[in-house]
Parts: sequence; C-alpha cells; structure tokens
Amino acid sequence: MSKTLIPFLFRANLVIIYSMTLLQDSILLMAMINITFASVLYLHSKKPIQELFFIFSALNVGFWSFSVFLLTLAEVNLSYFKIGVIGHFWTGNFIFLSFFWFVLFYKNEMPRSRFFWPALVTIGDIFLLLLMAFSDFTFKSIKLAGSLNEAIIINKFGYNIYSFYLLCVFLVIELILLKKYFAARGTEHKQIGYIILGTFIAGLLGLSTNLFLPGIGIFSAFLSGPILSTIFVAMISYAILKHDLFNLKIIATEIFTIVLIIAVAINLFGAKTLDERLMSGFTLILALFFGLLIIRSVYREVQAKEKIANLASSLEAANTELKRLDRAKSEFISIASHQLRTPLTIIKGYLSMIREGNYGAVTPEVSTTVNKMYLSNERLIKLVNDLLDLSRMESGRMKYEFLEMDLEEVIDSAVDEFQLPAKDKHIKIVWKKDGRGLPKIWGDAWKLRQVVFNLIDNALKYNRDGDIEIKLEKEDDSLKLSVKDSGIGMTEETINNIFHKFSRGRESAVAKVNAVGVGLGLYIAKRIVDDHGGNIWVESPGEGKGSVFYVRLPLASKHNIDSQLKEFTTNE
Repeated sequence: MSKTLIPFLFRANLVIIYSMTLLQDSILLMAMINITFASVLYLHSKKPIQELFFIFSALNVGFWSFSVFLLTLAEVNLSYFKIGVIGHFWTGNFIFLSFFWFVLFYKNEMPRSRFFWPALVTIGDIFLLLLMAFSDFTFKSIKLAGSLNEAIIINKFGYNIYSFYLLCVFLVIELILLKKYFAARGTEHKQIGYIILGTFIAGLLGLSTNLFLPGIGIFSAFLSGPILSTIFVAMISYAILKHDLFNLKIIATEIFTIVLIIAVAINLFGAKTLDERLMSGFTLILALFFGLLIIRSVYREVQAKEKIANLASSLEAANTELKRLDRAKSEFISIASHQLRTPLTIIKGYLSMIREGNYGAVTPEVSTTVNKMYLSNERLIKLVNDLLDLSRMESGRMKYEFLEMDLEEVIDSAVDEFQLPAKDKHIKIVWKKDGRGLPKIWGDAWKLRQVVFNLIDNALKYNRDGDIEIKLEKEDDSLKLSVKDSGIGMTEETINNIFHKFSRGRESAVAKVNAVGVGLGLYIAKRIVDDHGGNIWVESPGEGKGSVFYVRLPLASKHNIDSQLKEFTTNE
C-alpha cells in the first residue's frame, strides 16, 4: 500500500463522518449497540452452545445494521455500496440461520441422530449465499444511481427462491418455539413466550421491509430495518437474561459505557477545530476513567449480591436438611421409646410383686436392693415418657383429654408415689391440704399428674436436707400450686433458662447432689401448663438457698371449658 493511499482513505472516511445525516447516525448507532452487546455477552457467556448461537445471531444483527449503513454511502463510494448490498443479505441470512440453531438447542441438547435435517438446511443456505456472491443468481447488477431500486437490479427467479427459502427458515423457527412453548411450564413458559413475540414481530417486519418489498421494487422502508432489529435483540435478550444466563446489570453498564466512549471518540475524530478536539479528547479521557470505575463498582456489587444469594441458598438447604434430621430424630425417639416402655413396665411389675412379698418374704438387704432397682427403673420409665412426650409435642401429635377434675387428688397420687424414695433419702414430703375444699379445674388429669410428678421429682433430686413443702390454694379465679425445697437453689441465669429443652442447673451445683437427668422434665411441664392456659415459674433467693416452683391453672369456669374445648377440638 503506497504512502499516499493511507492519507487518502483517512480523508475519505473523515468526509463520510462530516457529511452523515441523522438517519445514518441512527443506523450506525444501532449497529454499534448490537455489535457491542454481542461482544459483551460473549465475554460474560459460560460458552454453552445455545448461548454462542444467540451471540452469533446478535452479532450478525449488528453487522447487518452496519451493512445497511454502507448502503447509504452510495454517493460517496461504489465499493462501500456493493459491500453493503452483499453484506446486508449475507448477514441477514446468518441472523436467521444462527437463530435457527439457537432454538434447536434452547432449553435442551439436541441428540446427534437429529442433526441431519438441520445440517441439510445449513448446507442449502450456504449454497444460496455462494450463488448470491459469485453469480447473478439474485442480482443482475449493482451500480450507483439516484435510488435503491435503480441501483440494485434484482434477478426475480433467484431472488424469489432465496426469499422463499428464508421465509421457510423463519416459519420453522416459530414452529419449534411454539412446540417448546406448549411443553414448558412456569417461568420457562413465559420466557419462550417473549422469544416468540420478539422473533415474530421483528422477523416479520424485517423480512417485509428488507426482503419481500425490495423484491417487488419497493425500497422506501429498506433503511428502517436496523431500527426494527432492536425489537428482536431486546426481547430475546430479556428472555435470556431473565433466565440468568447472563448478568443484566453488568452487561447494561458495560454496553452503556462502551457506546458512550465510541460516541465521544467519533466526535473527537469529527472535530473541526483545535478547541473542539481538546474538549472531545478531555471528555474521552473522563469517559474512560469514570466508565471503568462504574463497571468495577457494579461488578463488585453484583458479586456481593451473588455471594449473599449463594449463602442464602446454602442456608436454606442446610435448614431443610436440619428439619429432615430433626424429624428423623423425633421418629427414632418415638420408635425407640415405644420399644423401651414395654420391657420397663414389665420390670416394674415384677419388682413391685417382689417388694410386696408375692414371691415370699425378702430379707432387709434384698429389700433395699430391690427398692434401688425399682427407683432406677422408675427414672428410666420417666425418661422414656419424657422422650415420647417431646416427640409428640415437636410433631404436633400431643393430645389431651380435658375433663372437669380435682387437682388435689392428682397431687395425692403423686405424693404417695414419692413417699418411698423420700424415705430412702431421709427427706419428708409435707403436703399441706386446704381443709375448706378447693374448686375443680378443667384439664387432662394424666398430663397434669406428669407436671406435679416432675416438680416433686426435681425437688427430691436437688434437696440435700430438710423438707419438701407442697401447697395448693385458691387465688382469684385460679388454683396455685407451690413446691418448695431447700436444695441447691438457682442463679438468675439458671432461672431464665430452666424451662428450656435439655436445660439443667449449673454443672458444678448439680454435681454436688449427684442428680441424674437430661433436662426435659421442666420443659415438658411448661408445655403442658401452657396448653392448659396456665403458667409456671420458679423463684430462688440464690445458689444454696432452695427454690420454689409455682403452677397457676384457671378454674373450670364455663368460659374456660368452652374456649379450651374449641381450641383442642380444632387442633385435632
């Protein structure tokens, strides 16, 4: 290339830039936006085959728009015009061909056994393009003239074959999309709907303005094609971006920044005075600097959001797994407890018969051993019952049989059961009855017996010396039960946590009295009392100063009976 040719070409290009009309500016801008968009998509693509076909289709929309721009330069250069004509039909063809392959792979991989007919379509397409470029199959001549219909002389026979072929490809694309649309569900259904709408509107308009109408000599809408192409790219991109194949925010920012920089650069090359060049150059530097900052900022923001989204997804998965394990644990506890309860009950029966002398008189030494065995077995039965109740509560299967009942009788039964273990520990249980007689309450006698049993058992376990005092009295419209011991006492922290699941007193304090247990009794007691519309709490002056547990239960008034009956009938 000679030294004089380069300056000549540069000056010719500047002439083109200086003399561009608003329509040319718009077409060139559409071309730059589409090419930039396709390039940015490629940089962010994960490179699956369907993405690459879409990117190639979007890139050809940009080149097609640029070819239309070259058609507007007929008055400047014949070579540009010829390149524009052939480029227009070639790239327009590639838009449909690449999109045809995109829809074949969209949402599912196409098996190799079905590659024959798409490959045949592609071979036929390439054959027609070669005929267009190297023969007069579609165009008899391309020359400079006053109008496009005079400049482009069409060979009707070849042009109609080419037009019919491209129309068939377009219809096949729509049929494939419709088939996938009816097979899809949910979000995917909507996405394919957007693709169908975008391809149908843009494809039909593009084929009409730039293929069918020119075939009958009407070129008046020829230059509007690139503007219409934005409908195609925008709607298809929306559907794909909505499916998170690309990141919309980053891509939009990068496209905006790149187009801005290109626009400023074009303005710089088209500047006529030194002041305009300096101003445009300074603006270009600022656009580069701040554009880079904006892209980096958006990229970091998106990365942070993706990390948060991934973390939230991981936490959700972990939470689901924990719930599954918790259900499995509850089921295991329920099954294991049921299996344990039967043999323990049998052991209790035989030990009771031995204690009562049904198998003959027992010596004092044997009696002491049997009593210890009986108490240990009772603790195991209590633990099994607690585990069963916990399992029922956590699975929502805890059932109550509410009746009008005498709470004094329940306390009598529990106190009698603890007389023997209390005697073994040399502790006296003082049960202070109200001689005037107390009103009845509405509740489940067996469940409330568990509450009283747990409170007395706790007092007995943690009492070192002194008596256990039990009192029941009427207080306003409720009965208040108190169980007082002179045991290890509690700190404020222990009081706040004592009714939680698997919670016990401080280990050092518990170790002093050698108390066994897993910390379920008071948790279950609280749940039962809450379900009866009452409340339970504990008071203690401090460690080593004993404790008092209180239970308040409402009286069996008609209001309580109706409300609780309705509540638990609904729950069941």
